[in-house]
Amino acid sequence: MPAPRRPVVLSLGGSVLLTGEHDEAYLADLTTLLHEVGEKHPLAVVVGGGRTAREYIALGRALGLNESELDELGIDVTRLHARLLASLLHTAAPPRPPLTVAEAVGEVGRWPVVVMGGTEPGHTTDAVAALLAERLRAERMVNATRTAGVYDRDPRKFPEAKRLPLLELSVFRKMVIEGTDGHAGQEFPFDRLGVERLARARIPLAVVDGRDLPQLRAALEGKSFEGTLVQP
Repeated sequence: MPAPRRPVVLSLGGSVLLTGEHDEAYLADLTTLLHEVGEKHPLAVVVGGGRTAREYIALGRALGLNESELDELGIDVTRLHARLLASLLHTAAPPRPPLTVAEAVGEVGRWPVVVMGGTEPGHTTDAVAALLAERLRAERMVNATRTAGVYDRDPRKFPEAKRLPLLELSVFRKMVIEGTDGHAGQEFPFDRLGVERLARARIPLAVVDGRDLPQLRAALEGKSFEGTLVQP
């Protein structure tokens, strides 16, 4: 009898989930993909807040809310996104998304897919996904973003930016530390706490365009994909 498959953790950016362009068709195809992948091995999905969260955070910051309060606004948006995705998965996922990493760990393996949002101030959804991957001893983590991997500079600002198909985790960790400052609503390919947890647990990370579903499927299944593979 083959050994049970180790879980895979997906960090799904909120800017991938909802873009305002063909969202209905994308979500229908995404839920089919997640259901099929989840039938092969346990799958945990952590959903981000995206543009909606950033709009609330910007408004709250303008009105004088502190960073913890801004984080809590963003967390509520991620949980709304998680509830939407879990509902679309029907009986393949718990109808009530877990609120903590510990709760999610208890659900993984009981369902084909477990979907959750953020957990507490100071932890981005990338960090939550990395913490969950560490707790689950995940086979891999996949970060679904709006770019096709990690680049040597911001491809939205520099058209000549080059995608880095393979990175050592130590190099990626340096890029993350230099590119982030921990403020609520910040956009970057990954998160400081998350990269530290992946490094400690020696879990590989695949960074892929989350709207390119064939590439997302390949990354989740551990196959060759177009994106960036970050190796311990």
